[in-house]
Amino acid sequence: MFTQSKPGIADIPSEQLGLKVKTLPDLRWARRDIKTVQLLYPSLAKMEAKGEGCDDAWLVADGLVAEGTSNNAYIVKGDCIITRNRIERQDRVFGILAAV
Repeated sequence: MFTQSKPGIADIPSEQLGLKVKTLPDLRWARRDIKTVQLLYPSLAKMEAKGEGCDDAWLVADGLVAEGTSNNAYIVKGDCIITRNRIERQDRVFGILAAV
């Protein structure tokens, strides 16, 4: 697991209110378990979202949010975290809460 600390993030108004996100179709390959920012499409999707006044784009596949352009996508609603279902492939498990 990799994580970054952002001191004071709770004091930023946009972090308290939420972010504006544009949804776009996920046109990449089917290997969502490979996390990289070196793919062109997510970069273009983020630029499109920013150009429309959004903070980021979420990539949608089969009617479900797959992930953000360079991040995992999840929603916190009350005391629940809503995220894409975990994916089990061969001897590996993928998803932001795979270990939970």
